[in-house]
Amino acid sequence: MKVELIVIGNEVLAGHTVNRNLAFIGKKLDQAGYTLSRETVLSDSHEDLKEGFTEALKRSDIVITTGGLGPTIDDVTRRAAAEVYGSSFRIDDKVVENLRGRFGDKFPTIEDQATVPEKAQVLINNVGTAPGLILQGDPGTLILMPGVPSEMHPILTEQVIPFLKKNFPRKDQIYRRSLHIFELPESAVDAVLRQLAEKYPRIDFGIYPGMGIVSVTLAVKAKNGSEADALLHEPYTDLEEHFATNCFESESGNIEEAVQKLFIHKGWTLSCAESCTGGAVAARITQHPGSSGYFLGSIVSYANEVKTAALNVPSELIEEKGAVSEEVVAQMVKGALDLTGSDFALAVSGIAGPSGGTKEKPVGLVWCAVQHRDGEPHIWKLNHYWPRHLVILRSVNSLLSNLLTYSKQYNV
Repeated sequence: MKVELIVIGNEVLAGHTVNRNLAFIGKKLDQAGYTLSRETVLSDSHEDLKEGFTEALKRSDIVITTGGLGPTIDDVTRRAAAEVYGSSFRIDDKVVENLRGRFGDKFPTIEDQATVPEKAQVLINNVGTAPGLILQGDPGTLILMPGVPSEMHPILTEQVIPFLKKNFPRKDQIYRRSLHIFELPESAVDAVLRQLAEKYPRIDFGIYPGMGIVSVTLAVKAKNGSEADALLHEPYTDLEEHFATNCFESESGNIEEAVQKLFIHKGWTLSCAESCTGGAVAARITQHPGSSGYFLGSIVSYANEVKTAALNVPSELIEEKGAVSEEVVAQMVKGALDLTGSDFALAVSGIAGPSGGTKEKPVGLVWCAVQHRDGEPHIWKLNHYWPRHLVILRSVNSLLSNLLTYSKQYNV
């Protein structure tokens, strides 16, 4: 069974709106057993939409769309879909009742939003004004949803997916489990996956490289979760054992989530001393609820004067060795431990660019450190060749990765 997605909107094509709907829809459909085979982005053009719907319905069993259902001048999705199915229009009483109940009789677009194709099944929108629609028959099944994520999400999960399960039941479902491997090149991971793929032919292995983190996904078709767990257990265990010192598991795939789980479980605390990352480590950590259970704070010592005043880095040392040096980052991590009293601390100082580098210390040079309050620091150097934002991203990932590795010696 083929399922495809059409995202509608000039604002998406022009880059004014980021297409985040694909990730959400793809994930939710996949979890329900309906994997997307294709995505297309179309403009708010009546003719483009008619042509796009017609082509998609010829090649796919189910076509899902987002966008163009509102009351404004560029919302033409309903009209285009109705013409494809040769449908007239009607005013839906349930939509009228829903909108009046939420917005009152004087809401100006009630009649417009309640006007739906005669052949359509209505999906009530309890967040916004535009209802979703399902059209079935010749030429196929077309499901229309609003493009606003806060409106689309509940319609998809509470109405569209149950409709699919009832009308297009799946015998098998795809189950996935992921492991994330850090500080190793993609080629090293790929070599192991090729061996595992021969050993476990029923498993599909996927590899997705990032900034210092390679994510591996194991997928299998199964009738239920119990069968999938049995099929995935052995290959996942093999993979985990092979990369035991360089891997983590988290539902989101974010390494800071793995750090949080470990540190809260062990009752450890963490602080940071950041220079070139400008608080990016702290931002990554604190975006997760519950981070206050272990994270004490970060000293953003961007200026040398702050390194000296807040972290007790001697000004003479900075003058002699430079702010971006092994010696200074060693003092920064010690200063963070002394100031906060945390169990562990991270420190980073570098040249993120695009300017500020020299022949001896080029743009992309970053010094990092991690230390336990009763241990010796682990210090390492990174040499990046990327734009500023990627230098920062890669540095943050490296800091969190090395924190996981370094903390293993205290994980008893």
